[in-house]
Amino acid sequence: MTSAPVLQISDLRKSFGSEEVLKGVNLTVQRGEVVVLLGSSGSGKSTFLRCINRLEEPTSGSITLNGNSVTASNANLRTLRKQIGMVFQSFNLYPHLTALKNITLALRLSLGQTRQAAEEQAKHMLAQVGLAEKAHAHPSELSGGQQQRVAIARALALEPQVMLFDEPTSALDPELVGSVLEVIRLLRQRHMTMVIVTHELGFAREAADRIIMMDKGEIVEEGPPEQLFTAPKHPRTREFLKHFTGR
Repeated sequence: MTSAPVLQISDLRKSFGSEEVLKGVNLTVQRGEVVVLLGSSGSGKSTFLRCINRLEEPTSGSITLNGNSVTASNANLRTLRKQIGMVFQSFNLYPHLTALKNITLALRLSLGQTRQAAEEQAKHMLAQVGLAEKAHAHPSELSGGQQQRVAIARALALEPQVMLFDEPTSALDPELVGSVLEVIRLLRQRHMTMVIVTHELGFAREAADRIIMMDKGEIVEEGPPEQLFTAPKHPRTREFLKHFTGR
């Protein structure tokens, strides 16, 4: 990891009406780092992710990517969203398009690639997530885990600087979770910078470089997985881990 952060978030705030959902969040992410966000439902994790690529407009605060402002009024959102990939709980695939065409459409619209170049890149990305043989299948012909892997391949095809994952396995049957987590493990081995919201605590402990615990719109604790899981300092962290582990 280098000393220059790829992502710098300072005093990020987001309100919906009179409700302040994010209360001055600060986070620095180094290149190649895997940061996992934990916290109960309503703690602000998903809103935080959506603010990073401005799917939600922050109320105040600043975000920079490689030193360039994400929150500036003149920021180019189209360029920004090529650099910050996002994978959602729901797969957001076009149901009338094959897996291959879901990816080629993104490449042609976002990068202006020719049909041939886009198809070659899409086939390569499907192979990377273990779905080369499903290129011509429609989403309805794929399992939930396969659909999510197509969504990951689509985001990766744009060669982003950072990948955001918002509960990527929460909509999956338990037996399908492993195939998606395996793709994320592979990305970690390739030093992809990632910020991940998940309740898969075993995966978080194994794959994260750093764990962030959020509660009521604030970061209440952060640290290496082993430290946070074995000796949490904040009462909310202890309560959260006890709820999920029973200990």
